[in-house]
Amino acid sequence: MQKTITVKTSVIFAILLFCLASISASYAGYTAHLNLFGEVDTWTPSGDCRSAGFWKTEFEHWMSGEDQHHVSYDYLLQYLDDIFVLYYNEVFGCSDMEIGTDGISFQEAYDILAVTGGTMEQKLKRQLLAAELNLISDNYQADDQLLRHFILEAEEAILLGHTSEYEYFKDVLESYNTLN
Repeated sequence: MQKTITVKTSVIFAILLFCLASISASYAGYTAHLNLFGEVDTWTPSGDCRSAGFWKTEFEHWMSGEDQHHVSYDYLLQYLDDIFVLYYNEVFGCSDMEIGTDGISFQEAYDILAVTGGTMEQKLKRQLLAAELNLISDNYQADDQLLRHFILEAEEAILLGHTSEYEYFKDVLESYNTLN
């Protein structure tokens, strides 16, 4: 009898453990699959997000005077101002005094988005700025709590110098930014 109870308890515990290991949470069209520790293993965003390269090109075209852009100058300017009002200016080295004068300048935004090599911190900032632009932009239906969570966590990692977390957040934000 004791052996049967132990086996049944073990089976129940294994089933419970399996269920906990594959918890999924959905937020506004996004599904996050969590592991045993509550960390996101995989997540699937939906919508029409734009890559860091897309945003870099938008700023580049406006600065060069080219007429090959998808987002108006006024919208880009407003997005930058909104980002630096809503999020931590210190993450990108932008002071409050710069807000209202193109927020962070188009050139500064371009420089952040143009990084392809560089340090992991630079790569994270590139994906972070693109994610914030996607979130602020109503055109790309990216307003959800899960992305806000990742943005705030990535900003906190940068501000606190948690370099061991940079690659993780870069990868999460890049997967969000590149899924159309």
